[in-house]
Amino acid sequence: MPANIGFGHPASPLAGPTDTSAPLNPAPAPERYITALVTSRAHAGEDIGGQLVRHAVQETRSAGLALLRVDCWAGAPALVAWYERQGFYRSGTFTVRGWHGQVFSMDLP
Repeated sequence: MPANIGFGHPASPLAGPTDTSAPLNPAPAPERYITALVTSRAHAGEDIGGQLVRHAVQETRSAGLALLRVDCWAGAPALVAWYERQGFYRSGTFTVRGWHGQVFSMDLP
């Protein structure tokens, strides 16, 4: 369910069955995949992204699944580190038309 973060800025992670144009290795188990997670820079530092990841974790668990994956631009060290701070680990890479992606996984108990 989207959250309203104020000032007319809705926010929601889009997590569902793997449906991405990235050439990903198959998941080792049934999964949810965050296909989009975008927040307004106007709210930087408010942990909106972290809240969205935690929401995706809850949705994944509620679906009875134990794997959540996401990807981002591999050339952004701060973004890669942010996903790791959220509890993801690096689980693969891919390249699409010169764009280098970093895949992350989170195993959910």
